[in-house]
Amino acid sequence: MKRLASRSTWWRTTLPHRSSHAVSVLARRLAEVIAALRQTGLSAILSESSLAYAHSLLDRVFVIDRGAVSAKP
Repeated sequence: MKRLASRSTWWRTTLPHRSSHAVSVLARRLAEVIAALRQTGLSAILSESSLAYAHSLLDRVFVIDRGAVSAKP
């Protein structure tokens, strides 16, 4: 049985190439929603595989590796 790609990469490898624009639109919209949450003072938890992307969106980033916090600001 073929193993599926991890959830963080499944959509990148499964969607047709022409959908890459749609993915970038969704990523921009996610950034807008998180920015709006920050302005209202609400907190959010985001699970993201790209640390650079997470740092660009969030005030604080924690790295969890195998169930334990392995790095924090």
